[in-house]
Amino acid sequence: MIIDNLKNFSLYEKMDPLFKAAFDFLRSLEGRDLSEGKYSILNDEVYANLFSYDTMEPEKLKYEYHRKYADIHYIRKGEECIYWSRPGIQQPDDYNAETDVGFLTDICGTAIPVREGDVVVLFPEDVHKPKCIQLDSCRVEKAVIKVRLEE
Repeated sequence: MIIDNLKNFSLYEKMDPLFKAAFDFLRSLEGRDLSEGKYSILNDEVYANLFSYDTMEPEKLKYEYHRKYADIHYIRKGEECIYWSRPGIQQPDDYNAETDVGFLTDICGTAIPVREGDVVVLFPEDVHKPKCIQLDSCRVEKAVIKVRLEE
């Protein structure tokens, strides 16, 4: 997992050309009012989902994990907590290969506050629960970039 502000992500984009494409897209969002939905960046290798929601109590949400894609969460407006955990064994019984998401319950995680302009990179081994209330429920505008790591 990596947590930083978008203005510092030139430090990380050298990891892989796919990550550079993702960070270039995020920087292109500044000052633009794009509709919610899915945006192709590099076909199915890198794509973005833009959406908004009201943060919720952590007890109402499940932890999720992925196997093929890394998630890059970018808070355009608002704030939330993303709970993070790295369990020793991921439970594959609730994994959907088509959507590349599985859900877990009964995990104890760490609350990570994420504010406007912040970026969190979550790799497949990073079990996470986004959309959680930080202090009070608020409206969040977010971009989640999916970066394919597995062939």
